[in-house]
Amino acid sequence: MTYSVRMRLITFSGTGNSLEVARRIAAAFPDATVESVLQLLGTDEPIVLDGMVGFVFPIHVNGLPRPVRKFIETVDLANVEYLFACATHGGYPGNVGGQINRILKRSSNSPEATRLLDEFFSIELINNTPKGVAPRPLMRMHWERDIAPKHVERMQRRLDDELPGIIAAIAARTHGYADQYRSERNARGSLIQRFIWRLADGSAPKLDFKLDESACTRCGLCETVCLSRRVAMVNGWPTWPREKECYYCYACFNVCPEQAIGVRHYTKKEGRYLFPGTTAEMLAAQKPVR
Repeated sequence: MTYSVRMRLITFSGTGNSLEVARRIAAAFPDATVESVLQLLGTDEPIVLDGMVGFVFPIHVNGLPRPVRKFIETVDLANVEYLFACATHGGYPGNVGGQINRILKRSSNSPEATRLLDEFFSIELINNTPKGVAPRPLMRMHWERDIAPKHVERMQRRLDDELPGIIAAIAARTHGYADQYRSERNARGSLIQRFIWRLADGSAPKLDFKLDESACTRCGLCETVCLSRRVAMVNGWPTWPREKECYYCYACFNVCPEQAIGVRHYTKKEGRYLFPGTTAEMLAAQKPVR
């Protein structure tokens, strides 16, 4: 079923999960456009949205990815008629809807007239990494088992089953999250969740990527897909300067055809993950043209 509704979908995706969700939602709304949050942030013009708007992104450590947070802090939503968010996650959705509303309230010049989320959806897909900014005991040391074909197939079936209901809710312009946010104090986030959001708002530690030079072919694909432009080729070798910002998208880690890129405590070459059909070109296309 398709719906004749004009819509702008703003997305960020490191391994294709959220990009696939945005593409499928857009397919149900022929008048919808899918736009990269990075390209919108890369312009000098004020970001002003109207009509029907949806944010589609992955959940990072129970919170928003850094570029999505930056975008929500700066975007003008005063003329938006219907606002929703759809987040993908690996099993721990947290309360990202509450974080979005908190940022919108904090960024507004008129708190009583702040445009908050009408609806929030989340879909469990597959965790794209064995490690976030968590300490080693919280790593998935056997992450390669999580991305086995049987789990990928199960994820695709789950997406096929759940997404039509989300699309129907968007078309009907439901506002269940708005009602919950107004009526339930917990919708604003627990003390622990607010602490996590506060950490995310600050300066998070840089990821330590490990390069296996014996496997690296120096193809430069990691630099091509790096959404924060942190990866730099130096004398033909990829480097991750610590002074440069990292978006924790793990595109470089997952795209490397030789699995030459690992992270601290995890350098196995037993598989990497991209949503089936996702290419390096699709991920790199999110970056603004210099």
